Amino acid sequence: MTTSPRRQRSDIQLSAERLGFTLIAEASDLGVSARRTSPFERPSLAPWLHRPHEYEAVIWSTVDRAVRSVAHMVELIAWGREHTRTLVFGMPGRDHPLVVTPQADGSTRRLCMDLARDAEREAHTISARLSSSHEALRAAGRYGGGLIPFGYQKAPHSSGSGW
Repeated sequence: MTTSPRRQRSDIQLSAERLGFTLIAEASDLGVSARRTSPFERPSLAPWLHRPHEYEAVIWSTVDRAVRSVAHMVELIAWGREHTRTLVFGMPGRDHPLVVTPQADGSTRRLCMDLARDAEREAHTISARLSSSHEALRAAGRYGGGLIPFGYQKAPHSSGSGW
């Protein structure tokens, strides 16, 4: 079982406390890819982004929990400026989160873009690594995990390693 959601909540709570914010709600979109899905299309988060008059800021545990693409970061910053809402991203290893106000200067926006670009690269690297791993497993006649197609069952691999 993953501990990630609990750690993310803790990081968000810490950022809120450091900034003197009160948390009023949580949007949790477990299993929804930030790489493929804009914040404005996520089932739990999107309704909140469409009601910005109900709060002053949105807090994420880290940039890559918010977006994994530069295009989505551009969207998010534009939304914050348009609706005069603050975006907050936890920064692991730092004493203070990254706070992006509607009046954020160019250097803050550039930092956001750099972090989004890093998250985008990381997502592509992870995807390529997984694809390569699954390809190698298939070539070796091994099962890489996931749902088993109907009518099949997994069996121990003849080498004694894996399925």
